Amino acid sequence: MPSEEVESIERTMDEDQEAWEEMNFTPEERKKLRPWHAFQKKDHRPWQEIEAEAKRKNRENPHDPSLPILFWDDLPEDADESHPDVAAVRALMVDDPEVDAENYKEDGNAALQDAKRKGKFYFRVPIEKYTKAIMCQHPDPKANSVYYSNRAQVHLLLENYAKALKDAREAMSLDEKNIKAAYRAARAALALDRLDEAEATVSYAKTLDPDSADLEKLQRRVDARRKQLQAVEERARIDAAATRRPLMALVSALQSRGLQVGPYQHRSLGQGRVIRLSEDGKLLFPMLVLYPETQQSDLLEDVPEDALLSDQLDILYNSEAPPLPWDTSREYTRDRVDLYYQVEGCAPPLASDALVEAFATGFANATFTARETRGHTMVRADPNLSLLELLLREGHVVPGVAVFYAVARGTSFAARFLEGEWREPMQ
Repeated sequence: MPSEEVESIERTMDEDQEAWEEMNFTPEERKKLRPWHAFQKKDHRPWQEIEAEAKRKNRENPHDPSLPILFWDDLPEDADESHPDVAAVRALMVDDPEVDAENYKEDGNAALQDAKRKGKFYFRVPIEKYTKAIMCQHPDPKANSVYYSNRAQVHLLLENYAKALKDAREAMSLDEKNIKAAYRAARAALALDRLDEAEATVSYAKTLDPDSADLEKLQRRVDARRKQLQAVEERARIDAAATRRPLMALVSALQSRGLQVGPYQHRSLGQGRVIRLSEDGKLLFPMLVLYPETQQSDLLEDVPEDALLSDQLDILYNSEAPPLPWDTSREYTRDRVDLYYQVEGCAPPLASDALVEAFATGFANATFTARETRGHTMVRADPNLSLLELLLREGHVVPGVAVFYAVARGTSFAARFLEGEWREPMQ
């Protein structure tokens, strides 16, 4: 019904009982009716003021005879059925879920066509209409199936595929022969890459309409997407194999030398550096030097496996270089520093496959857990040995990178360290 006609009835319904009784209002039209407009011309106050006073009086006395009947919350049993206001209230009190639901559905259909012209922002209107139709709880499951299926279509247009699939499934559960719901469920499942579900739903829909060209086209889309995803998976597998090939060579080189490598113990201090293999097949180690007395650290990158430890000490404590910023007492000098490393309590070594994965991910998923030990677990590193010779010491497991602890001889901390009183802080 046009809004102009509704407004006309509002103006005249208190004077024209016959016109009021003959009208068949939809739920939306009923909501637009404000019966107190009819009394405004008698009072001359704004209708909002009249309404507020009426509501106040109604709270005090639901059947206040001084109030127009249209302001009452309900009608008394002895209401005068010949009064036009009583007829109006009776019309507004009619509750027909079948009619209401169908009206909302039709409103939703009209709103959907309007939204297609105007743009996605307006799709919320048909969703609201179909939702109201569902909330009316139509007694016929097939009718409710249509409402859910229609709402699923709007969700598809909005690319809300999860919601579309949920609504389409519900529609199918209410009416197993609702082919539109099956088609929409398959489309939503395809968009979500749930290809098995999409294919099964298309197959089911074909039993309802074997000659459907739309279903055949949708089946081809499902098949094409499956091939596409298989190609992507195969490409990823090939790329992963190509990425791991040099890592497998690295692990093989470590094992051929008898080295054991465990999880990364000081990943943040090591700045994510990892052991690598040079082009000529030589192992290159990040070498992390920790200062347990002061909680400082140094990092040497790509130290060759055959490099002497004494050469690395020369680099770290060059006599011509300025002193370490935190070494105000000048205790950490070339002639006083000894390096130690752990030979007991190391974390268990990683197996070949786990080690390849660890190098591929920068040891992100390998958790360091030290073993429980008794007594001192550190030994002094002989500066005249190569890095590889040191790391091959029995009981040592390389914690991701080569790790050494620098201690200045002749200090009180050195005495405590050598007595085994110092322990590695928890990682």
